Order: sequence, then structure tokens, then C-alpha cells
Amino acid sequence: MTIWIYNFSVYDNESAALDAVTALKNELDNMPTTYVEVKLLSGNAVDGWVVPTERLTDDQINAGLDAESFYNVSAIAEGITHIGVSGTDATEKILEIRRLYAQRCSADVIRKEYAPTNHDMSGYV
Repeated sequence: MTIWIYNFSVYDNESAALDAVTALKNELDNMPTTYVEVKLLSGNAVDGWVVPTERLTDDQINAGLDAESFYNVSAIAEGITHIGVSGTDATEKILEIRRLYAQRCSADVIRKEYAPTNHDMSGYV
């Protein structure tokens, strides 16, 4: 039996694995809140930043961050946080975090696995 593995999931056929590639690409391109948390800060670096509980939505992030504002940018899976970064720097940090997320998901690799054909090894596992 042959299986395809992509982004930690198993698929019965190549077509289903390719559909998963399309879904992950859409996620990486359009749904940043899957891998990053962005918050608009108030305060300043001298007196201290005030971090709100409200997170920016996908639409707010995708619309572009204000270069004059400051943000808190946190990777959801990688344990990285940047506080008090400008909108321009926050956008760069989001792209870096997206790259780390895609690397963790092995976004560029589909694995194809199949049972050995010369011996039935299923009794050993």
C-alpha cells in the first residue's frame, strides 16, 4: 500500500496530498493568524508598551500595517516575540515567521511511502 505524507498528515493518493499543498499555500498567503499573533501597541519605548488583548485579524494584517504604529509580533509555534516594532519591521518579522512555519511544515516536500515488495515486513511492526 502506498501513502503520501504532507504537513504531518497521511493521504491515500497523490491528488489528495496535492490538494493539501494548495490548502497550505492559501493559509500561508492569506491566513497569517494561523502562524503569527499581531497586536497594535499603545504607549512607547520610554514609558512602556501597553499590549492589548485584542489580536489583529487576517484582514487587518493583509491590508498592511501602519508604518507609523508599533506592534507586538509573536510566532504561535516557534516561541518568538518582537515587541515595539514599527509597522515596516513588523511586516518583515511576519514574513520571517511565515518562513519558519513553512519550514516546520516541510511545505516544499511530499513524501511517498510504500511497503517493501521483496518481503512482507508487516509482522515486525
